[in-house]
Amino acid sequence: TIHTIDVAGKPIAAIIKRETKEDFEAYKLKNQLQNTNLSTEERVDITMQAIAKYRSVLENDLNNESALLGLVELYSTTPRMDSLLYFVERLIAVCPNENYLGYAANIYSNLYQATRDQNMLTNIFAIYQKMVNENPYSAQNYYQLAMLYSQLGNKNKATSIMEECMQ
Repeated sequence: TIHTIDVAGKPIAAIIKRETKEDFEAYKLKNQLQNTNLSTEERVDITMQAIAKYRSVLENDLNNESALLGLVELYSTTPRMDSLLYFVERLIAVCPNENYLGYAANIYSNLYQATRDQNMLTNIFAIYQKMVNENPYSAQNYYQLAMLYSQLGNKNKATSIMEECMQ
């Protein structure tokens, strides 16, 4: 860290020395995947190159948000669910904001739909409960949590959550 901007003794912004530009190179590779004319082999090759660059960035900085997000996005297009889950969990540990928590919940939801793995369901509930706890003014978070309970047949819990939201 080169410099921080503090308010009431707490850092609100930081200027961090860039040790490498591999995250930007990986980002550019990832953007190449938007080209619809690429063959499957070319897509796989570009994906693997981008993954390697993002992983290299993490060797120097385990908390690099852009590298973590890039890896989550790339692994979500591969059959490597173990890596996807690892980097999703790492991303929300490093940066547990509502956007990334919601993104993680969507990934867990997709995995649950595909596998019916109860661990994914547990993760989804934990994320939405955390979002409700951290931002009790977001009706959307209450709604998502209530919908989960409703879809699983627990109408009483869903109603209770929506009543809590209205309070």
